[in-house]
Amino acid sequence: MVGTGETGITVVNATIHQKEFSLLNQLNDKNKYLKKINSRGKAANSDHYFFTEKDVPAFFIYTTGGISAYHDIYDSV
Repeated sequence: MVGTGETGITVVNATIHQKEFSLLNQLNDKNKYLKKINSRGKAANSDHYFFTEKDVPAFFIYTTGGISAYHDIYDSV
């Protein structure tokens, strides 16, 4: 999902794909792209879920920080 990311990102399925999540953290530690990378377990909250259920490795990444409104009546294109 696209957002500000000013406080970092959260990675869904990070606890399932620990090796890949570790590589993501190593890249971030080396290059300081993001303030923080949060780990989250399996969740049925987006398109990635159906891939995961069929044993296709998938991450779902969303940004943190910025405005608190998300999909509200003030959304605009």
